[in-house]
Amino acid sequence: MSLTPPPYWWPDPRKPQSFGATLKKFALVPASLAYGRVVAGRMAQEGEPGALPVVCIGNFVAGGAGKTPTSLAVYDVLEDLGLKPAFVTRGYGGSLATTSFRVDPDRHLADEVGDEPLLLAHRGETFVGPDRLTSIASAAEIGATCTIFDDGLQNPSIIKNLTIAVVDGRMGVGNGLSHPAGPLRAPVAAQLRYVDFIIVIGKGNGAHGVVRQAAKRGKPVLSATLEMDIPEHLFDQRIYAFCGIGHPPKFFERLKEAGLNVVKEKAYPDHHAYTTEDARELVNIAKERDAVLVTTEKDGMRFQGHSGSLRDLDKAATQIPAKLVFEDPGYLRSLMHHAIQRWRRDMVLVEFD
Repeated sequence: MSLTPPPYWWPDPRKPQSFGATLKKFALVPASLAYGRVVAGRMAQEGEPGALPVVCIGNFVAGGAGKTPTSLAVYDVLEDLGLKPAFVTRGYGGSLATTSFRVDPDRHLADEVGDEPLLLAHRGETFVGPDRLTSIASAAEIGATCTIFDDGLQNPSIIKNLTIAVVDGRMGVGNGLSHPAGPLRAPVAAQLRYVDFIIVIGKGNGAHGVVRQAAKRGKPVLSATLEMDIPEHLFDQRIYAFCGIGHPPKFFERLKEAGLNVVKEKAYPDHHAYTTEDARELVNIAKERDAVLVTTEKDGMRFQGHSGSLRDLDKAATQIPAKLVFEDPGYLRSLMHHAIQRWRRDMVLVEFD
């Protein structure tokens, strides 16, 4: 899928869509219907059980919705409930992610393992690779008692013990169509069958349709916000904000809403691999504008451990971590507690089957 989605995937209700974009979208509807049916059919396939319970954090659409911050928040809850979780992911974009292995945040680079796995590895044990069953087994060998999949909702190969879908409150599911006409990986109704509960991140009207569908199916819906930990000294500075995430404008808007003086913005495609030329340009323009470079923590993973211009960018750019804060954290804890009880009951039943 394209790392830069077409504008008709995420229409702005405040702006009329061009005739050309509308025409292109409707021309892709037949392919969209076919794609959605294929993915929905694949999701219905029976998976294999892993060596440990699996919590899957996924989203209905292609692109960022907040899966990685959610994975980190779920990790904290599981750990607080007495479990030893480990992250399991395919390692998107990592050159070494052709076999399953443990990520070492002190040794590996983002271009080797992927930016999100590297970020997760700073919090807990993380395994990447195409064979998730092998990764789960490796996690069990080091003493993990459960695993967290960062993404994987549409992958049926492994049985999930708990599946959480993350939805952006402002963006929702875009135009409501499946790829390539829209951002959905399959129709929402088809995906909801495999979801235990939904987390809506941020305020806005974009998620209302999904929330209504979830309510009809008795799926719990939790509300949360992404809170940025912005250093105090930035509020007196001119800010040059840049990032390569699923929806860069969201990051820029949050900085402005927090009260920062953003004088320039630079958006890159999701998972963008920063080059030495990118680094030089960013640093030089920031100096010309007398501005401080600010980016996301995930983007910062792509500078970590490099030399030359990328190291200069790493030193110059302030990385803003974001933490998921729940409106009712006790509700999440309760849902996770009940899921753990169910896992343990199922494990006993299997032992005595």
